[in-house]
Amino acid sequence: MSNHKFDLIVISDCVLDIYYRVEKLPIGIGDIAVSNIIATSPGGACATAVVARKLGLNVAVIDKVGDDDFSDILVKHLNDGSIYTGFMRRVHGTVTISNNIIGNNGHAFLGYLGVGKDLTINEVNEEVIKRSRAIYIGGFYASFSRSIINTFTEVIRMAHKHSIPVFLDVGPAIGNNELIIDLIKQSNTVFMNEEEVRRLFNDISILTKLARDNNVNAVVKLGDRGAVLVYNGNVATANHTT
Repeated sequence: MSNHKFDLIVISDCVLDIYYRVEKLPIGIGDIAVSNIIATSPGGACATAVVARKLGLNVAVIDKVGDDDFSDILVKHLNDGSIYTGFMRRVHGTVTISNNIIGNNGHAFLGYLGVGKDLTINEVNEEVIKRSRAIYIGGFYASFSRSIINTFTEVIRMAHKHSIPVFLDVGPAIGNNELIIDLIKQSNTVFMNEEEVRRLFNDISILTKLARDNNVNAVVKLGDRGAVLVYNGNVATANHTT
């Protein structure tokens, strides 16, 4: 299957999400919170891989994950969903997991920066990129690692060399923001939420100008309020107003 042309290659930020549901957040020192559910699911960029596969696309993942029990569950989830995992590297002695705590008044995230942050361009086969129809980069680690930003930059260069469109989810944008903005300028379509727009650009008007100047499309996720699309320098809401 590694010689197959994939519809979508998902790169980086593939983790196992564990979900807990509690009565309320925040949980403070000395509190005892008991979850009434616990569930596991491919998280991060691999959640996108799962959705894309359910839509009928042939999907592969390129990433580094641990050799722990959590990573075993993650890879099994992907394999069971007919997502190709042959490009995923298992690294001994490392863990790949994130915890999502959901309350009636919001949610919280407790993550672990595993070996995925150390993905290098040497672990990305240009022939695989060349044979794909689109690239999706999960940018979570860009806030924490300058080296993986270099990897993302080279992946984007490879993709553009072969006229492959690049989709970038910018991640939390809590560090290396100038470098993340450079990645945005190089991508074809970017995804972010309202808080990430604020951290990177202060408001959507600055994002709109950058998108127009660099021929980039942007999707700003608004949760249950839908989304804003920045396309060809124009702004449209989920209600199709400008």
